[in-house]
Amino acid sequence: MEHLVKMFYRIISGLDALDTTLTSITTLSENKSTSSSSLTDHDRHHILDFPNPDHKSAALTTSSSLTKPELLKHTAESPQDLTDSEIELLQNRYWADPPHKALKVQGAAHHILGDEIGPLMSHLEEICISLYEENKAYALENITTEWVRHMMSTSQAEQAAEDEDILVQAWPWVQRLWDEDETYSIWSYTFFIVPGIDKVRLEDYQYRFGTVI
Repeated sequence: MEHLVKMFYRIISGLDALDTTLTSITTLSENKSTSSSSLTDHDRHHILDFPNPDHKSAALTTSSSLTKPELLKHTAESPQDLTDSEIELLQNRYWADPPHKALKVQGAAHHILGDEIGPLMSHLEEICISLYEENKAYALENITTEWVRHMMSTSQAEQAAEDEDILVQAWPWVQRLWDEDETYSIWSYTFFIVPGIDKVRLEDYQYRFGTVI
């Protein structure tokens, strides 16, 4: 669990101490009789890895016209209608500016934990679920799916725009083949090097062969 908690934005940002957060999570996990209502707001924030309340409120105001309960309800019921800024806000757990070192720390944790990271994250989710507000669990589940869909949609749009820019400069026969190809397969071609070819001519060709289309 230690390596997982090291990925918390609050830990990376220096807002909380690793040992303190680990102790809070362990206590909540082991003491099943502990009521979530007995926890302080600070306890909730460092266990759920939320930014401080003022920063969270500011990020919410900047990213959405909805209140927090409204946004969670909207995400649970209609995630496909979320705006880009709302998706980013929820995916980043209300952090407007995630720590710059986050990706590096997360990469290290994934490398160390390997296949164990999935079960550990599920276990942490089970511990934290008692702290969630109404609709929070459904919102978290939906936002991950919606974020992936959004990223794929954005990537496809960028690729389509890049393809269009390339095709404008392509030979007519290439454009025709592209229009006729409905499988969107990966294109490639083979070239053969004549044994004994002059080195200068070969290097010249290698510089230019990528411009065939």
